[in-house]
Amino acid sequence: MPYQLDVSAFQAAAKSGPQVPTADLERAAELYQGELLPALDDEWLEPHRTALHDQAVLVQEELVRRHMQGGERPLALRAAQRLLALEPLRESVYAQIMQLQLDTGDQAAAAQTYGRCVTVLKAELSASPGSAVQAVYRHLQARRDDRLPTPTGVLPLIGREREWSQVLAAWRAASAGASRTLLIVGEAGIGKTRLAEALLEFAESGHVRVRSARTRSYAAEGHLAYAPVGEWLHRPALQSQLAGLEATWQSELARLLPELTPARSAGGDFPSQSRLVSSTRAT
Repeated sequence: MPYQLDVSAFQAAAKSGPQVPTADLERAAELYQGELLPALDDEWLEPHRTALHDQAVLVQEELVRRHMQGGERPLALRAAQRLLALEPLRESVYAQIMQLQLDTGDQAAAAQTYGRCVTVLKAELSASPGSAVQAVYRHLQARRDDRLPTPTGVLPLIGREREWSQVLAAWRAASAGASRTLLIVGEAGIGKTRLAEALLEFAESGHVRVRSARTRSYAAEGHLAYAPVGEWLHRPALQSQLAGLEATWQSELARLLPELTPARSAGGDFPSQSRLVSSTRAT
């Protein structure tokens, strides 16, 4: 009965040397789907796994080199991303991917790659990105337009350069993988809302891929204390995430989102809306 062994097919397509057709290398890249026999835990497999892994790395490196020489940056980027999947701790590959993303005009993707690099290195090595990655990141920062944006039909905000720099500092830290909460405080009418809207305009204008959810409230409206939070949680960007929450958190959110309330909880009925109204007005 005819058969094909994927390991043999990979090795045949991945032969080293400049004479190997690029199509063969691409086929080898498609054939390599991960380590050999991952379900088995036998020592004799380790040398074979390592050899195949190293060969796959060489294939991707050669594809990156050839596509770069041919000026085919999208193909070089794809090969570099495959290489990173094989070598997730190699900083030079992060730097290469970021540069290719910048070359193709995708600044948001370059920022995300940098954030991934920061996260992975911190988790696996308790280290920060080195000079190669930082150099490309500085290039990314230099190419960004960090001027305060003006939404269509809105007058520009004047005299808020210092505050805008502080807002951008928090956003840059978040885009690099850190968690940040930005609180804008001050007297009524000084432009707090305008500054927050400017940040959303900045984020949604292509500088970063973002799913935003926004809400607002005014004292004169007389809404309940948590009404803005409930409105915020009803936004599509957050609604899609609620089903994946643990039951404990869904139970807590049911106080604001009645549609999450089951018939009865383990500890009894959830507070009714009337009880919630009473408690929030009393606070």
